[in-house]
Amino acid sequence: MIVIYAEKPSLGRKIAEALGAKRKGTGFMSGMGKSGEEIFVTWGFGHMGGLVYPEAYDPRYKSWQARPCPFIPDEYRIAPQPDRGVEAQLAVVADAFKPGNTVICATDDDREGELIFAYVCELIGYEGPYQRVKIDSLTTGGIRRAFGALIDGAARKDIVAAGRARAIADWVVGINLTCASTLHFMRGKSKTMSVGRVQTPTLAMIVERELAIQNFQGKSLFTPTATVTMPDGETYTAKSESGSTEDERAAKTLLERVRGCDLKVDNLETKEKRTNPPLLYSQTTLQMDANKKLGYTAQQTLDCSQELYEQGFITYPRTSSQYLTSDMAPTVHKVLEILGRCERYKRFVAGASLENFPSSTCNDDKVESHFAIVPTGKIPQGASPAAVDLYDLIAKSLIRLYYPAALVEETTATHHAVTTPACPVVQSGQVAVGCTVLAASSEPERFVARGTIIRRKGWWAVDAMPKREKDTLPPIEEDHAYPATFEVRKTETKPPKRYTDETLVSAMKSAGKSLEDEDYKEILSDPRHMGIGTDATRAGIIETLVGRGFIERKKKQIHATPFGIQVIKTLPIDDLKSATLTAQWEQRLKAVESGTDNMELFVRDIEEQTRRWCESVNQATGVIVTLKEPDPELVGATCPLCGAPLRFTTAGVGCAAFPFTQCAFTIWSKVAQKQLTKNQMATLAVKGKTPVLKGFISKKGEKFDAALVVDTKTGRTTFSFPPREG
Repeated sequence: MIVIYAEKPSLGRKIAEALGAKRKGTGFMSGMGKSGEEIFVTWGFGHMGGLVYPEAYDPRYKSWQARPCPFIPDEYRIAPQPDRGVEAQLAVVADAFKPGNTVICATDDDREGELIFAYVCELIGYEGPYQRVKIDSLTTGGIRRAFGALIDGAARKDIVAAGRARAIADWVVGINLTCASTLHFMRGKSKTMSVGRVQTPTLAMIVERELAIQNFQGKSLFTPTATVTMPDGETYTAKSESGSTEDERAAKTLLERVRGCDLKVDNLETKEKRTNPPLLYSQTTLQMDANKKLGYTAQQTLDCSQELYEQGFITYPRTSSQYLTSDMAPTVHKVLEILGRCERYKRFVAGASLENFPSSTCNDDKVESHFAIVPTGKIPQGASPAAVDLYDLIAKSLIRLYYPAALVEETTATHHAVTTPACPVVQSGQVAVGCTVLAASSEPERFVARGTIIRRKGWWAVDAMPKREKDTLPPIEEDHAYPATFEVRKTETKPPKRYTDETLVSAMKSAGKSLEDEDYKEILSDPRHMGIGTDATRAGIIETLVGRGFIERKKKQIHATPFGIQVIKTLPIDDLKSATLTAQWEQRLKAVESGTDNMELFVRDIEEQTRRWCESVNQATGVIVTLKEPDPELVGATCPLCGAPLRFTTAGVGCAAFPFTQCAFTIWSKVAQKQLTKNQMATLAVKGKTPVLKGFISKKGEKFDAALVVDTKTGRTTFSFPPREG
């Protein structure tokens, strides 16, 4: 029997349907494949297990004060996620992973996907061989092609080792530095001073920008400016070639010398500029564009793209590549043809041509685990409105590749002043020198106008026209003089802009560019490990910082909170505040993947470094974070997991024992896009169940009614649906 393990149920069902396994069971699908062999498809729920918390080694360590810091276990244990559904599903998997069966791993084809599968095998005690499938498209054809090119799992052992090493390193640093920092700097406070390899340098970037804005001191700038009038009355603006100045008197003096003069076009320089269509989307560039054009957070984009992928509308979304493989041109040509039959894209595809498709788009050297995000040819039906709008961005990104480059003319017009009878300098007896009216001993002064004329829209015609109206110049003629009026325009310098999801994701991706070490800079420019975080994790990191109160969103802008600022100012470990640590780790992890470094040695080095860092934290003096916190508002109920009081938090309702124990029981204030009221959360906490509530929205965008119920064994909030009428 062929046994296939998928990362999620939706993926497992897609695979099963494509391979002919149509019999449905509890936690699996099965059927006879084309080869005549039985196919059994089962699945997990993402991470089915993980490294255990210190209290799993010793119950006393549930209290942070009782825990040695750093806590370095003799061996790193894993355990299933505390969920009855996980335990039941692992039993299904264990029953299928028997000697004699062919086991195929269909998790994500990357370091994290290999780790997920390795943990599952360890949890069920499976040590046999397996094969790996790499699925880029969840169409029936795409799945079948992928299963025709399986990879021997033995070739993945070093990637598994790198995944384990990364997980242990993040655990050692995160668990211990968070504990040490919280106990040392947050005495008497109910907040956690969370520290981590990716979240801390991300927070540091936001704090640095916030402080730059707070400390910004604006200046007034003065620019000598001319408004030039054409014979037909149209006007355009020319500015002094000498630029702006902080000296208002100097700017006014310059204009006094040319007041009453005309401006003659001394030189007209025009350059043609080609603007090629942008590359296809990776997850990061999609998050940037979706934030800019749709206002989505990075997490919303990731969720919507995952929804589209799981329903077979787009290819794998958590990719870092913006290129296709060399054999994919015919496939996307066919997708273009299908889009042309869709009313929404018909007019755009009508102007497309296969001849314009850039051959550079297909480049095997720039595709690692997965290629760029493209439509599969299946038009969305039943997807949420937000996902449909995101699909629109992805579809148009492909269509634009079949359009020619946009052509513009960039024009620079240089002027000099010429005398008129009204010119005061003529009346005063001064003379014209060179190309402007000046005293005989002065240097020439020029005025310059710049503008752009669109000669061919090209790919801009696919819903991408830039806003250029203000930059367009009228048909100026060289050696012609035009009437002009002059003024000094005052502007104020502006502080740096706050991050948005778009610019923060971009900054995380390019974080390595600021490093001085050229080797580290090169490592973090590698598309596989670019910057800090990955295309799949950056959105989650941003949401983590929001959830922990380090940053907050105000409309689209991201602000560092006073708490977040104090965390960065207080933490004495500079390596954790920059991308340097990620670069150092990636250098070692790449060597582990290639077999030239050893996982155990890497972990040992991380443990030793963590010991030094914890000592630095414990030796820090006079730097206690002081936050004026209101007394926590108690709910009037106890935590179903540990018995501590429950309190209201910014996220909803949480356990008052956190962070000094690892109890993270939470009732979220927003469930299935419905914002719960304080009374509804209190009812759920006290009674364990709410009445039937209206206004929930499913992933497919459909509204539904349900009661909320707290599972007292797992702490999870679940839905209880009312009986159907009739």
